[in-house]
Amino acid sequence: MRRLHTPFLASSLLICACAPAGAVLGAGGGSVVQEEADADTDSDSDSDSDSDADADADTDADSDSDTDADTDTDTDADADHSGSYEGTFVIEGEVPEYGLSDRCSGEIRFTVDPDDPEYPIYGRGSCTFEGILSSFGEQEGVATGDFTSTHRAEGDIEVDFSGQVYSTPWEGRFDDGRFTGEFEGDFVYSDDAVGEVEVVYSGGWKADR
Repeated sequence: MRRLHTPFLASSLLICACAPAGAVLGAGGGSVVQEEADADTDSDSDSDSDSDADADADTDADSDSDTDADTDTDTDADADHSGSYEGTFVIEGEVPEYGLSDRCSGEIRFTVDPDDPEYPIYGRGSCTFEGILSSFGEQEGVATGDFTSTHRAEGDIEVDFSGQVYSTPWEGRFDDGRFTGEFEGDFVYSDDAVGEVEVVYSGGWKADR
């Protein structure tokens, strides 16, 4: 086994400990300070004077001029979900007393504006049952809500089922330009022909910006 000469090892460690940040050891144990490639006064390689590696003047790692970690121009830490969304709207309906079930499919459109004091999230959709409940015609729903966290939201959706309006809570999420939401509930439907029957339903949407 090769033995290291103790005085040489000690002097090498001393040189490494005393070398400035960004320096490399040159021939013979001396240190050479490597210059960065930009013309500012910090230690990174971009052209601004902050301590991150992007080209803006703040201290985060994105490309805008605020100090949060997203690429919008406000100073909060959320992504900007504002805009118009369009997608599919589905309700699964069931009448347990008669063993009936059907699917209502259609479209929904949302307007999302977190700064709107009344309706930060507003959507209107419609669908038509595909099977045994198709005689009820087109059903309409209006969803309103607000953000509960950076990417999550909740609110209520009112569904007009054959002229009778029922409201139920929904929960949703924004993710990479897509807004998804889900809801479920039940109500008692009544008319002169069938009397009163319980209707159980669940549904949701997928809408893209």
